[in-house]
Formats: sequence, C-alpha cells, structure tokens
Amino acid sequence: MKNFIPYTILLAFLLNSYESTAQQAFIKEGRELIDKGHYKDAIKLLDANWRVAINKLEVDLLIAVCYCNLGKYDEGVSEFNNIKSRYINLNKNTQYYISESINKCRPGEVSPSKPIQALAVIASVRWSAGKEFYFPSDHIKYNKNPSTVKIVQTRVNEELIPYTWSNELTKIKVQNTINKINYKNKYKINSYYISKNFIVYNFVSNNNSKTIELAKELERNLVFYSNYYKMTIPPYKINAFIVKSQAQLNDIALRHHGISLNPNNIGYSVTNDLSILSYAPNQTTGTLNHELIHLLLNFNYPFLKPWVNEGLASLYESNEWKDNKVIGLPNWRGDVIRDNLYEEEKEVIRGDILKNRYEDTYGWNFLDNLINMDSNEFNRHPLLNHAMARYFCLYLQDKGLLQPLFNEYNKIYFANTGTLSSSYKSVKHDDMEILFKISNGLTMFNYQYDFRKWLHSGIGDLEY
Repeated sequence: MKNFIPYTILLAFLLNSYESTAQQAFIKEGRELIDKGHYKDAIKLLDANWRVAINKLEVDLLIAVCYCNLGKYDEGVSEFNNIKSRYINLNKNTQYYISESINKCRPGEVSPSKPIQALAVIASVRWSAGKEFYFPSDHIKYNKNPSTVKIVQTRVNEELIPYTWSNELTKIKVQNTINKINYKNKYKINSYYISKNFIVYNFVSNNNSKTIELAKELERNLVFYSNYYKMTIPPYKINAFIVKSQAQLNDIALRHHGISLNPNNIGYSVTNDLSILSYAPNQTTGTLNHELIHLLLNFNYPFLKPWVNEGLASLYESNEWKDNKVIGLPNWRGDVIRDNLYEEEKEVIRGDILKNRYEDTYGWNFLDNLINMDSNEFNRHPLLNHAMARYFCLYLQDKGLLQPLFNEYNKIYFANTGTLSSSYKSVKHDDMEILFKISNGLTMFNYQYDFRKWLHSGIGDLEY
C-alpha cells in the first residue's frame, strides 16, 4: 500500500499530459505552417483555437509574426503593440523580442519565438505585502542537498513544451518528481483526490474525506464561475496543492516551477501549467479560491486591468454559498480602507464629504484612477489598491453589476464562435465606458458618490 499513492498520482499526471498535448497540438501545427510559409492558414488555425490555448501569449505572438511575413506591416505592428498593452508582466526577453520584431516587421525578417515562459508567476503574499511577480527559468538542476538547489538557464528540447509541467512529466520519470516532493519524507503527500476538473494534493492531513470535501468545494465554485461569468474551464485538470508550511510552499515552488519565493508568500498560481498552491495549515480554501480566480481570468482574459483581476480574485477569498451562488463577503481588507480614514473624520458618515488618504494620493477622481491603473501603478500601493479593488467588486456584486460587466467583456473579446473577436484586436476597451453602459448611464460623479456612500456606510463603523 505504501506505493499505491505515488503510482496513482503518476497515472493522473500521465492522463493530464495526454489531454494537454492533444489540446495544444494546434500550436505545433501552426508553427509547422509558418515554417512552410503558409501564413494565412496559420492565422486561421491559431485564431480559431485561441480560446482553448493554455499559453495565449504564444498564440498572439505567432499571429503577429504571420502578419509581418505576409507584408502586412500595419496589422503586424498593431498586433505586437496590442500584446504589449494587453499582457501584464512580460519578461525582459519577450519585451526585447517584441521590440525587435516591430523593427523588422517585413517578409522574411521575423521568426517565431521559442515557446518560452513569458509571463510572470503571480504570487499572493501576506496581507501587509501585497502581490509579487516571479519569472521562472526554463529548467532546474538539483543537487542532492535540497538547501543548495540552483536555478540555471538551459536550452530545452523544442519537442518539450517548457511552460507546461504536465507535458514535461511525459518526458521525465514522474516518480522522480514525486520523490523530489517527498525528499527524505520531508514533504509527504498525505492524501489526494482526483475529481472532474482538479487533482487536489493535501500535504496537511491524511483524512481523505477532508480532501474530497475540498475538491467538491473547488468543483462547485469552478462551475459557478464558469456559468455565471461565461468563462471557459481549462481543457485539462487543475493541480491544487494545500501545504502545511511556508517553507514547504517555497520548496515546491523552487523544485517544480523554478521560482524562489519571498518567505512571506501564502500562495501562487501558474496559468501555464494550471497549478494553484496555498499555504493553509487549517485546510481553508480562501487562498485557493483567490488563486483559482486568477487562473481562470488569466486563461480567459489575460489582458484585464489589475482592478478587476485582483478585485475579483480578492472578492472570492471570503465567500459563502447562497441561493445557488458564490457570494463574496466583507473581510479584513475592509480594515485596510477603514484604517486609512483620517482620525478626525471617522465620526463623519456622510458619503458626499468622505475624505481619506486614498483621495489624497490619487485625487478626487480616485475611482477613475483605480480603474485605469496599469500593473506598475497598481503595485506602487498594493495593500490599499487591492482593498479598494476588492470592495469596488463587492459594491458591483451588491448592485448586480458584476455579471453584466463580464457579459460586456465577452461581447468585446469573443465572437459568437468563441474565438478572439477581430474587433477587439483593433479596438481597445474602456472599463469606465462599460461601467457607464451597464449602470444605465451613471456618470463618473454618480459612481464615485454612490460608491463612496456605500463604502462608508459599510466600513466606517465596521458593520461586518
């Protein structure tokens, strides 16, 4: 019985690998069409499969390359520029590749990039620290002593898709991977459960019924998010890890994703191999829900503004199941906003004259500024911006506007076929215009007034 769990996990990983390889075969086919000079056929194939792509960035880069090689300079440069504006946290190599490709955008001058890990891993840190980003290496070498693990850059076999851990497991011995997790029984997988859309690994408890309970909660929430927001569920299983210590989280991050985490990390998600990880010694699911939303948003809309990406993820980290819906609840982030009110104004509850440090920092139109921030601006004051983004999403939930917001996103991003809408490639959406539309014409002043009044009535006296 001692060997049963590892070999069953091996089978699960192999099934994942098979599904992933089948789903992503179109990328390899697209590259082959590009190599043969069949650029129009490549664009058609890649665009038709965009929504099911695990690495949407790679697909967009290949489409841009095709335009350049067809002699369509304007379309090629526009696509590359759209990639820069849509995707946050591009690594330096990808930024350089895009700049060089724009300069050389003409037939025979632009070659496809290698399938590299181009996006950062988004990691959740303890509430005082906000959010951090990590750029994995392509490969990791291990010494026998786990404390001396070194990350090195190596050339990866092009037949191996380096950004997909599950694919990697088809090329190496999965048992060795499990052994790395269980190095000298330091981090034992106590229980696991394979459900329809998840493989849940529980490092905290050997109580399999608890692991099944966690998997069922994740399944229920995933189905709700997909149905309610019309988001596509990834085409193969999501790896969900619950670990009992931050040291264990950091070690797994290093061994399997090639990232050296800040010691304060409590969880992270990796869209490119569909993994969500959480430090949860009490087996709570708040951080896993947060990371699951990140994974879904980055899989479906990898170019959303930080306010909605972080706001929605933070919204569901505290939730309840009510009336067949997952409802976000007020949580500790309200304290962050409350604590930023000026002391002398904590007695003032009139929404129209509420003033706080947030407005001092960003001016009277703080909501407009929040919604239009890019990732760099958002992370200058991560703690407060996360709190404000979460509570604006909570406000939209209370007003019944979250679902209409995503209905509009889907109209903009996707055609009726479910592929990337051609109109989106040339038209950049404006979140404020969408918010005005779904609210039947509320002006920015009305939005700010109403949100400020709602915010203060709910947080000023901590009625939650």
